Amino acid sequence: MLLHFFLACPSPLLESDQKCIRFINSIRLTFEAAKTYCASMESSLLMVQDLTEHNLIANWLQENVRTKSESWFTSGISDPQAVGKFLWDGYFSDLGANYLSLWIIDIEWYKDPANLYLLQGKTVVYSYNGVDWGFNISQGDLERPFICQTPKIEAFCID
Repeated sequence: MLLHFFLACPSPLLESDQKCIRFINSIRLTFEAAKTYCASMESSLLMVQDLTEHNLIANWLQENVRTKSESWFTSGISDPQAVGKFLWDGYFSDLGANYLSLWIIDIEWYKDPANLYLLQGKTVVYSYNGVDWGFNISQGDLERPFICQTPKIEAFCID
């Protein structure tokens, strides 16, 4: 029973598989400042594992966010080495074919080499398109709410 206590996410954190997720909307930070803030709580910006986790996050945003015009930082960044490719920062895991259905914009447009300059310094955010929450692209130097994650075993650090 004691082990279960440490493997459960404390309230108000959202539980997803082996991690706990915290939505930070009490302050607005740039992408780099949000990374630092999450790290100060022994966590990192969100890396979405799969469609199930995306649905969990999108449902939370739908039910709990009143100002749907704001976008939320994740750890997604544009890959400086490949046009139109996005990675989870710190994980170097591609937001490729497995994530195409999660974008609320035409991601194929960004794969055109003529648009490369538009991707420099861009981050992947959760945005609302009037119907659903999904991935969008944003400047990293804007101040936004953000989403942190931590392994369940370390969840007490971010509560």
